Amino acid sequence: MYDYGTFSFESKAQVLEQAKKYWNPDKTQFWTDAGVDLVIDRRDGYFLWDMDGRRLIDMHLNGGTYNLGHRNPEIMAALVDGMQRFDVGNHHFPSVARTALAQRLVDSAPASITKVAFGSGGGEAIDIALKSARHATQRRKIVSIAKGYHGHTGLAVVAGDDRFSTLFLSDRPDEFVQVPFNDLGAMEEALDLGRELDEEVVNVGGGAQVYADALAHATDQVLTEVDLAPEGDTHYPEFDEVEWHETRRERHPDHDPAYEIRWLERR
Repeated sequence: MYDYGTFSFESKAQVLEQAKKYWNPDKTQFWTDAGVDLVIDRRDGYFLWDMDGRRLIDMHLNGGTYNLGHRNPEIMAALVDGMQRFDVGNHHFPSVARTALAQRLVDSAPASITKVAFGSGGGEAIDIALKSARHATQRRKIVSIAKGYHGHTGLAVVAGDDRFSTLFLSDRPDEFVQVPFNDLGAMEEALDLGRELDEEVVNVGGGAQVYADALAHATDQVLTEVDLAPEGDTHYPEFDEVEWHETRRERHPDHDPAYEIRWLERR
């Protein structure tokens, strides 16, 4: 018997059976067929334990959700302390905690960001960004990288892999243009499409290879340069400063870390 206080199981086999019945039959069966008999039990720091008591190093960390470790004691203490007075609140009215958090986020962001829209997760954050872009530009078309994943929410799933958008009958190829990764020709076609539609600006957002493919066609750049030298192998592409004219520079030396924003136009 595995007793967890508010619930219990007789065996790992029972967990697998109920996982298929109540949660996700296909995914549960996939791992069973692959010979992975992992059923996660306790988690702490960068370790997890399965129901058999085996301790494993968590090399997955769920896409960065637990980049501070599972059940981080500092985070747990802050949550417990905060719940002594606050909860998720009511989104129709101002609240002290929501306002204080919004101010902290704005204070730590570049100067161009002056407001906060709270979301429940990454997918909803993508939805907010796409809706904001459509509202600001009054244009519908979105260009995204094929086979990307942005979440399973409304607009996010449409911008991602078509195996998910078609599954949920959300595919809209007339509004969401898919560009293969690292395909310069497809990027040029997407930019030409924007010109044919008389769009004043076609905005391009990275990764690094997307920036590299689009830079030759760019007429403007807005660069945020942060006073840090972190380790990593992904960088913004190099370009010849002589070909560009700086029209504006905004410095933020008092921010930690210090940063500046540069606006460049092609000569």
